Amino acid sequence: MASILLTGATGTVGSQVLTLLIESPAVSKVTIVARRTTPDVVSEKVHHVIAKDFGTVRWQDITPGIDAVIWCMGGKFNSLPLSMAEYEAMVVTWPLACASALAPTARFVDISGAFVSRTETAGKSVGWDMFEIVTRNLKGRFEARLLELPGLSKIILQPCGIVDASTGLAARAMVRGFPSRVIDVKSLATVAVHAALHGPNVKGKDTYANAEIGTWAKELQTAPGLKNLE
Repeated sequence: MASILLTGATGTVGSQVLTLLIESPAVSKVTIVARRTTPDVVSEKVHHVIAKDFGTVRWQDITPGIDAVIWCMGGKFNSLPLSMAEYEAMVVTWPLACASALAPTARFVDISGAFVSRTETAGKSVGWDMFEIVTRNLKGRFEARLLELPGLSKIILQPCGIVDASTGLAARAMVRGFPSRVIDVKSLATVAVHAALHGPNVKGKDTYANAEIGTWAKELQTAPGLKNLE
């Protein structure tokens, strides 16, 4: 039975991840680190750590006994009311502090994004490369630093457009028609939870692009014993 730490539990991806963690018979405890509790969630598995300021969180006091982290916090810079320094703290400083406090046998699953730049060179070219420069460079910085940490098992998921395929035919058609650009949120969450419980589905691989996440999710749908994320 696994003990999982989750951030971003009220977001689009995080809330779906939380639902799957609660449903999974392989998960005994879910520790949510958040600024406030999630009152709609009723489960004996769920424990809250309230952090009004994530910069003051003592991760070394929270992570003992944690088998894996699923980090869902961090949207796009242009859509958040944050300064550059505040955004950098959210997508680089805080998750790196959390990952650094984990036992070397633990796993860290990062919900990142498509087109991030680990060399922080997004925006250097004219044209399509000019979109979401801050987001792609800072998330890329975190990915690069995360991969440098010794011992820890790292799984980085890089979804592109995230939709809820249960909302209608249009969303399902987008997922089927553009597998490299669109992913269903439940498929993404399913892969994140499975990665936290079992690690990457390809030995030696740490990063999965949008289409690879979709393929992984389909494999889980047909694999015996994995439908319930056991």
